Amino acid sequence: MRTLSRLLAATAALSGPSIAAGIVVAQEAPAQLCDTLAANPLDDTRKAPGVETADIKGEPARAACQDAIARFPEEARFQFQLARALRALNLNEDAVFWYRKSAERGYAGAQNSLGVMYMQGLGVKADCGEAVRWYAKAAAQGYEPAKRNLESAPCLSRADARWVFPA
Repeated sequence: MRTLSRLLAATAALSGPSIAAGIVVAQEAPAQLCDTLAANPLDDTRKAPGVETADIKGEPARAACQDAIARFPEEARFQFQLARALRALNLNEDAVFWYRKSAERGYAGAQNSLGVMYMQGLGVKADCGEAVRWYAKAAAQGYEPAKRNLESAPCLSRADARWVFPA
């Protein structure tokens, strides 16, 4: 646990403005059907109660989230939720694209989910180091699922700085 605490502190310190500038604190877009059909119940910034991944109705959620993105193209929340809908449809490469788009905007849920995709090799080549890098970004924002994922990452004990700390 001490290693995890040091990892999180170092990630936040070394990343400085790159993480701080990308943190999504408040959402500008109002609630949309996309929120109802694909919000993550673990996402503290969600605008609806949330839907467990296994319960997402892929096609309706995809259509609703594509519509929301057409209305609010810069909204990381909708990008993340579209990725969840695509994952429910087993369109993993497309899901990775949208997780990454949202993750790069600093959306913690997307950062964690992108880490999961790398850890499991879904839509991308499995890469524990890359998974740890994304988990660390989300964990540095206080995202609890990412902290748990870091604690269980099989490569963390042998991870070096280039895996853990973003450039």
